[in-house]
Amino acid sequence: MNTLSDLSQLRRIAFFLLAVLLCLSWISTQGEALPSDGDMFVADAGSRADQTPGSSPHFSFHAALLDESVIGLTDNMERVEEILEEALRFRRITSGYEVSLQESLTFEPFRSNNPPQLTPIEELRARIEEQGTFVTHAIGIIVGGEQVGTVRDLSSAEALLEQIKEDHRVMREEDEGVVVESVHILEDISFVSCPVEPCDIKCSDAMGQVLLRGTDKVVEHKVESGDTAWGIAQTAGMSVHDLERANPGSRDLARLQPGDRINMVVADPHITLRTEERHRYTRPIPFAVETREDSDAYPWERTVIQAGRQGAISVEARVIHEDGEELEREILAEERISDPVTHIVSHGTKTVPQHGSGQFIVPAQGRLTSGFGPRRGGFHSGIDLAMPVGTPIRAADGGMVTSAGWQGAYGRVVFIDHGGGEKVTVYAHLSRFNVSVGDVVAQGDVIGYSGNSGRSTGPHLHFEIRVNGTPRNPINYFPN
Repeated sequence: MNTLSDLSQLRRIAFFLLAVLLCLSWISTQGEALPSDGDMFVADAGSRADQTPGSSPHFSFHAALLDESVIGLTDNMERVEEILEEALRFRRITSGYEVSLQESLTFEPFRSNNPPQLTPIEELRARIEEQGTFVTHAIGIIVGGEQVGTVRDLSSAEALLEQIKEDHRVMREEDEGVVVESVHILEDISFVSCPVEPCDIKCSDAMGQVLLRGTDKVVEHKVESGDTAWGIAQTAGMSVHDLERANPGSRDLARLQPGDRINMVVADPHITLRTEERHRYTRPIPFAVETREDSDAYPWERTVIQAGRQGAISVEARVIHEDGEELEREILAEERISDPVTHIVSHGTKTVPQHGSGQFIVPAQGRLTSGFGPRRGGFHSGIDLAMPVGTPIRAADGGMVTSAGWQGAYGRVVFIDHGGGEKVTVYAHLSRFNVSVGDVVAQGDVIGYSGNSGRSTGPHLHFEIRVNGTPRNPINYFPN
């Protein structure tokens, strides 16, 4: 009984192992079709399924490769080649160039014991498009040993360089009296035939921008009303000098007009253009100034006896420029055209007669906001009285008006000489005048009206008293 039981147990184990082997054999037939450890490339392909008596079937197809990279399995090499030709034809039509595939498309036969899964034809097309490099032959432009771009052909490259030099000559000759005798590119430039994708070939205009500016990137600013070169540069985070470098052909950045377009990309050119120029221009000869004294006129009274006129010299010079910057100037000839005429002017020396009482009154009622003396690291040469705009301002004493006009930080200001230039009062930041130069005023006469003109922080009168030209504290001259 033990022997029969053992045999039965062995039979059950044998049936179980056979079932496992059958399952494994079935699973192996469902494997991936691409070459694997169980596949073998062969030198000659047979039919899709070859079988010799007593052997398992062998499946023979072809692996398509771009250079050494497998892109799929096929049983129709002619169709794969047609796909490649379609891709080439499309690129030839759309680019206008003769295009070829940089990689080699080859086929390697292989035989597998398992039925492989063929790569769908559209997937093969996609892999050729993605992994293939489609190139044409173009001309690379090499500057100083570095290839900076490509153009269509040699004639385009040569014509581009000649056009760049001609455009620069025309720009330089826009200045009156300038004749460009020669234009040279300083860098060594050579050309090389090279494979390149059609999209990387630049037209002449774009390649010219790369050579002249270092890039064909264009960022423009359209000038609007109120724009200035300084404001545009500040907004863009660049200096005015950089803005000028970005626009080498624009000579009037200080005179921008609404609608003008200026480039915002600073040039970093690959080439340097050197010009030899002949300049013809007129150089002025300054005239001398002669001053004569007139004892019958007051100091502020000036009379032009003879108007000055500059002389002129005709100059011919040889000038060397690099990218528009002058490097050298040699004067070849000079010819005097006309002599200067001396400017003769007389000014009065007559002393202002004594006026007034010698006592000063407060020129207007207001709140004292700043006194005489040191102020914010400087020196305040008078006092400030705050008051509404249009408040009448009165002469602190009798005198003669020696100045009434605009003077920088003072704005509208009146000067009154109270006799011989010894004592002078100053009334600044006015809104309007009520006197003119030469008027004689009495103490208390309205000479103007308060305002906020000049460098002012609000409506007020700035008042000074000067004694022999030195500012004094007005508070010390008012009655108690």
